[in-house]
Amino acid sequence: MTHSKHYFRLGLFVVIAVITAALLFIAFGAGRWLGKSVTMETYFDESVQGLDVGSKVRYRGVTVGEVSKISFTYTKYQLDSPPSERLQYVLVETRLRPELFGGKTMQLPSQETLQREIDRGLRVRITPQGLTGTSYLEIDYFNPYSNRPLAISWAPLDLYIPSAHSAVSQLMSATQDIITRMQKLDVETTVTRLNHLLATTDDKLGQIPMASIAKSLDSVAGKLDKLPLDQLVSDARAMLNEVHATSAQLHAMLDAPGMASAPANLAVSSAKLRELLESPQLSDSLKHLDQTMSRLDQLTAGHEGELGETLMNLHSASDDLRRLTDRANSNPGSLLFGSTPTPYPLPAQ
Repeated sequence: MTHSKHYFRLGLFVVIAVITAALLFIAFGAGRWLGKSVTMETYFDESVQGLDVGSKVRYRGVTVGEVSKISFTYTKYQLDSPPSERLQYVLVETRLRPELFGGKTMQLPSQETLQREIDRGLRVRITPQGLTGTSYLEIDYFNPYSNRPLAISWAPLDLYIPSAHSAVSQLMSATQDIITRMQKLDVETTVTRLNHLLATTDDKLGQIPMASIAKSLDSVAGKLDKLPLDQLVSDARAMLNEVHATSAQLHAMLDAPGMASAPANLAVSSAKLRELLESPQLSDSLKHLDQTMSRLDQLTAGHEGELGETLMNLHSASDDLRRLTDRANSNPGSLLFGSTPTPYPLPAQ
């Protein structure tokens, strides 16, 4: 009887413990497994080392799900294609809680509404977690032009968000690029050329007559010290004063009352000149002058010979007159007696 009571109490304790554990499981853990979730997949064309099943999926730092499967795309797609034509992308499937990830903006699980965010730059990236070597998936917005989606030939069966290059892969790629470029450098040739350049520079610098240059600089400095700087400054100030005075006189001349009316007078004169030029009387006068010049040309052309003879006669008369004048100056008596008079003899004593 005593043993029966003992076994009954033990069995009752075990039943209560099981019921309590079940209640705790339902209260704390069942919601994680029994709650509504959506499957999201993405593809990587790089190593996913550090990422495992159960790794966190975070959206802007907030945990919204976990990794549920890591495989290759050819195990789910391109099954009918030859192995040589299958893409070697890494397939990562996750379970997301739509109430945390979707919210009111994307409203999961619609791929159409999710596509609008993808066009804005929504991507999935592998992010290392501290120094532990583990990684997690980060969902955030990146530059859509530098993180274009991978080329695929199938329609994803679940929700799909393209991947972005991880920071580690970008760092490794940049490092590898630097190493490749350094390997292509001919260091020995570069050092040899640098030594040759330094030697050539040393020789050229040694050929420069530094003593002569220093002496010339001292001579120039001495000549500069001898310049009458005070006199130059005084002359410059005087010149500036003259410029200021000239400018003041110019302003005074421009401000004079007569200068203000000069444009008006010029305009009036121009108007009168235009009126005179457009006058019909001036046209008639020019026409009459033209006719007169034509008649004068005709008259001159008709008596050109007579005019030449008259000019010759006039030239001959001028010569005769000049000789007569010279004779009157030298011997005025010849004009009256026709010849030189006989000299009167003086009486004898």
